[in-house]
Formats: sequence, structure tokens, C-alpha cells
Amino acid sequence: MKPSNILQSSKYSLIVNITSITLLFFLFLLLLFNLPASAQSTDSLACLEITGKVLNVFEGEDASCKVELMNKGEVVRTLILKEGKDHFHLILSKDQYYAIRISKTGYVQRILEINTAMLVEPDGLYTFHFNTELISEKIAKKLNQDALDFPIAMIYFNHDADCFDYSKEYTEALKNEMFTESKKQN
Repeated sequence: MKPSNILQSSKYSLIVNITSITLLFFLFLLLLFNLPASAQSTDSLACLEITGKVLNVFEGEDASCKVELMNKGEVVRTLILKEGKDHFHLILSKDQYYAIRISKTGYVQRILEINTAMLVEPDGLYTFHFNTELISEKIAKKLNQDALDFPIAMIYFNHDADCFDYSKEYTEALKNEMFTESKKQN
């Protein structure tokens, strides 16, 4: 075989290989972006499935309320509960600090803090459920206003029990403080 034929043959092989690799890359991208939404949303860092129910969502003038998931001080997801829906469902990632803010016209907003720091790798999603009832502004006027500004619960991973839990001592102390007579300003 002549040297010029060998050179042409290697150039042809190189072009075929580059074309094949490029085609495979584009097929990979096509598959990646056409996966079903459920397959895309599975996050290897997801560790907590949190569900909540607002017991008095349909009371008052506005039969709805807003649930906001916050991370690093920014709202990352907003849900509106209305038309018979009184519960919500969120998936949270490991090693993050979150807040869930629940608000409704004519009611005091409530905040829950969630710390998803874990010393173990989750082998699936942990679950946590809570019920809450919002306090009307009319009733809130009789409560300790300073205490109303604090989060109503702090949720964390309890390593001893191997589950997510809330600080019962904190929540109980905050409730007691809310119902103490607010300080009178002179």
C-alpha cells in the first residue's frame, strides 16, 4: 500500500470516529432531555419528604393560603392551597436549611425551620408530617407579639431515633410565651 493511501485511510477513520462520537453525544443529550418528569426530579441528595396540613385554610374571607418553601433566604417554591386542598407535599435535599412560611389574609404568618443536616447517607426518603392552625389577627392582638415573630417549630434529623423530628421543648416554650400577656409599652 502506498503511503498516501495509508494517510487517506487514517484520515477517513478519524472522521468516522469523530462523527460516531458526536452522534452518540447528541443521542445522549436527546435521551437526557426527553426523560419523563418523574425520572428527572429524582434527586440523589433528596432526603426528606415533608407533608403538612393547614387545619383552618378555608376559614375567613379568603378560603385559601400560601405555602412558601425558602432556602438561603429566597423563595424556591410557592404553593397555593385552595378549592378543597388543605395539605401540601415538599421534597427537601440533604444538608440544607429551609423555612416553610404559611400565610393567609387576616391571619398571622407561621414559619417552620428545617435543618436537613445528616451524618449518614439516606437510603431513601425520610418522611415528616405536621398539622398547623393559623392564628387570626383578631386573636393575635391578645397574644405576645414578640413571640409571634419566632418560628413555630424547628425540625431536624434525630440521629438517635433515625428520623426527622421537631424540638418539642422549643415549640412548647414558644407556645407558653405566646400566651403570656404582651408587655405594655408606655
